[in-house]
Amino acid sequence: MKLTELEIERYSTQLATAGFGPDEQLLLKKARILVVGAGGLGTPVLMYLNAMGIGSIGLIDNDTVELKNLHRQVLYSVEDIGKYKVDIARLKLNRSNPHTSIDTYPERLNQYNAAKLFEKYDLIIDGTDNFETKYLINDFAFRLGKPWIYGSIYQQEGQVAVFNHLKDGICGPNYRDLFPSPPPLGIREDCSINGVLGILPGIVGCFQANEAIKIITGYGVPLSGKLLVYDAGLNSVTILPVHPNHNNPLYRGTMNARSMQEDDAKLLDSKEEEYLIDISKISELIEQGEKPLLVDVRDPAEYDKMNLGGVNLPLYEIYNDSPSLYSFSQARTLILVCQTETRSKVAFRILKDQCADFITGRKIFVLKNGMTNLSPPGG
Repeated sequence: MKLTELEIERYSTQLATAGFGPDEQLLLKKARILVVGAGGLGTPVLMYLNAMGIGSIGLIDNDTVELKNLHRQVLYSVEDIGKYKVDIARLKLNRSNPHTSIDTYPERLNQYNAAKLFEKYDLIIDGTDNFETKYLINDFAFRLGKPWIYGSIYQQEGQVAVFNHLKDGICGPNYRDLFPSPPPLGIREDCSINGVLGILPGIVGCFQANEAIKIITGYGVPLSGKLLVYDAGLNSVTILPVHPNHNNPLYRGTMNARSMQEDDAKLLDSKEEEYLIDISKISELIEQGEKPLLVDVRDPAEYDKMNLGGVNLPLYEIYNDSPSLYSFSQARTLILVCQTETRSKVAFRILKDQCADFITGRKIFVLKNGMTNLSPPGG
């Protein structure tokens, strides 16, 4: 992949910036970024990342444009009211920059689609207005090893942070280090309830887009381990430290992100041969009397289309610590299966972290490369 003559001309002023040249621009072109939410935060993020040359942008949102959105969601116009935001965003972004690719998902991010969607992208950007989705982004990004950029607005205050950013082999703090558990039910961040100045999400969204550029290219220093707080009334910026928190439930009682990352490295790298299994080795387990059970963690539709047998237990059920797990009480050896092995590794990590009673006395493997390069039966 290389920059075309038209791209070099389009980004020429950007390429003239000290410390930012063709190599950095090419990194943007190769990047794949998912934006969750096409509202007040998501629209400035989309507009600037698209304009600056991010090669592939994914956008997930199930909302339609409303009149009350227009004072802050400046990508939309009066004639767009009633239409899906993702459709309008894709149309306008493609008109603005035909060199980028926009993939849209007119649905709400949830526990059923998060893992499958996240594994397609390098970086996740939060443009949401509710705590539930922010925790969902954080937990799946953590399990998948994906960095994500947090954004939040409330009346005249905005917040930005980079979570789960990997540097020098160590994963930085995540959202649960700042807020270990969700607030009580009934507390919302919704702008329609709390109010917001129209300019604020534009400013905060630009901060988020800037963090994305830094993470992708290495230009500047990302806000990892830091929380930026912007006050529009005072026009002030305060940066607060974010440290690993021993109350973070993702750390299983370990004291900090460093020890968690080191534990993951031991589990998922140095001992890879102990938990990854090639499909050709399954027959050896059978010969040894193991009687392994294949547990396919893909969505039911994927399983129905093509599978290797066994049982279908979608990742979202494991994430919810579903009682379905315990229906396998007779199986002492499990082999987790998905499309590429990514979701199986997430399931493996969750079982190790949260289901100690279930895994006791069991052997659990991940099918190496998943369903990739396998042909359907008879194919």
